[in-house]
Amino acid sequence: MKALLAVQKVSVHFGGTKAVHEVDLEFEAGRLYGLIGPNGSGKSTLLGAMSRLTRLTAGALVFRGDAYTHLTPEAVARLGVRRTFQTVRLLPEMTVLDNVKLGADARLAGRSIARNWLFPAHTARVEKQGARAAAEAIERLGLTAVAREFPLNLSYGTQRRVEIARALAAQPSVLMLDEPTAGMTREERDEVGSLLRELSADGLTQILVEHDVPLITRVCDHLYVMNAGQLIASGDDPAAVVQRPEVQEAYLGRRAHAVS
Repeated sequence: MKALLAVQKVSVHFGGTKAVHEVDLEFEAGRLYGLIGPNGSGKSTLLGAMSRLTRLTAGALVFRGDAYTHLTPEAVARLGVRRTFQTVRLLPEMTVLDNVKLGADARLAGRSIARNWLFPAHTARVEKQGARAAAEAIERLGLTAVAREFPLNLSYGTQRRVEIARALAAQPSVLMLDEPTAGMTREERDEVGSLLRELSADGLTQILVEHDVPLITRVCDHLYVMNAGQLIASGDDPAAVVQRPEVQEAYLGRRAHAVS
């Protein structure tokens, strides 16, 4: 099957530091991919490059057969390639509902004020669709009861779920999640894991960066492992991949016994 999104010989160097070096990855539609590695291995830098928030030193990014290596982050988001971040980035003065609606509203980015004025019926229809997408995302993440709350009144784990809902409201084709379960309880992590599987079944391609290795091995269809900016292992059996000697040495170390 042809890859929906491909990373081709991508490098991101900061001076003499090779944060990412000649990495090749492919992501097929509807699959859930895990991306693991020790701190500093280049995972978040790679997501930054794939979303065009981080400048590439070399290589190419391809989506649906077309290169998007030189597009702006806004243009990449409009393509349907979205991401969440390691740290919470919600607007504290806006309610949960309004924060999530921002994700849906982002699909209108690039539309001029004049165009919105000239075609009010179309604009109203798109905005209505956005509001519906936001409501569906809130319900799916179990946030209906706190939709009118402000983020600072919520637990950290709930704030993370709001961020996922905001990304889903944009109805992406590819969703990159950078440690989405950080700060969550085990029960909350399991709920997010189940949600990610449901989204995969619905056809959403996902790339999950996560330090919770048991979660990764349980929910992902394919696993990529990075170390020192390079890909060191991959495979369709995540549980088997994490047991490989090179992965045990680079990522798990003495904690390897805790994975099985």
